[in-house]
Amino acid sequence: MSPDIMAQSIMSPDIMAPIIIMATLGLGFAILSEASLFFSGALIGSLRPDRPWRWGLAAFLAITLKDLSFYGRDMKVENLATSETYVFLVSNLPVYVSYSIPVIAGAYVGAYLTRGPLR
Repeated sequence: MSPDIMAQSIMSPDIMAPIIIMATLGLGFAILSEASLFFSGALIGSLRPDRPWRWGLAAFLAITLKDLSFYGRDMKVENLATSETYVFLVSNLPVYVSYSIPVIAGAYVGAYLTRGPLR
């Protein structure tokens, strides 16, 4: 099979359509989840405007504990202190940070709208 024929078969519309649809749905979900995290941070930041950075830390810890509980639901508590658990948490660290950033930004915006410039 020549490279031209292989490229045509890989790039055919029948093969690319499901890939494009899945990428579009994934992007829409990512935008929606980040926007909801921002607005929930803004709501909490406007209700409790002192030290808005703590809401990002709370989101970071809550998501970490949620993932750890799902990861260890079939294990005993003694078995959670293993190297696989540490690798799991460290490998998911960028995800936890990416979820915390919009919450922090929203909390600062909510605090700013409630009481004016931050001190």
